[in-house]
Amino acid sequence: MSCTRKPKAPRYDERKGWTGGDSRTLYAVVDKASNAVVVRPGNAMRGIGPGVTVRVATRAEAVQHWQADLSPGWKVACKSSSSS
Repeated sequence: MSCTRKPKAPRYDERKGWTGGDSRTLYAVVDKASNAVVVRPGNAMRGIGPGVTVRVATRAEAVQHWQADLSPGWKVACKSSSSS
């Protein structure tokens, strides 16, 4: 599994729906109303409406919502260098 620093996130187009994004990158799709998170690869964004925000998923989100033993080929967000 690798991390990605400058991903090209999918964008919403009124006519086409969600387009773009990398098929090997996992994205967190967050519902604006309920804050529910769904993790999907960039090529599986069909059927999602405009009422969401999309960003690269963290490793924790990918493990919880996509695949418990995350395969090495998936790209997720790099760990932040700042500590909380």
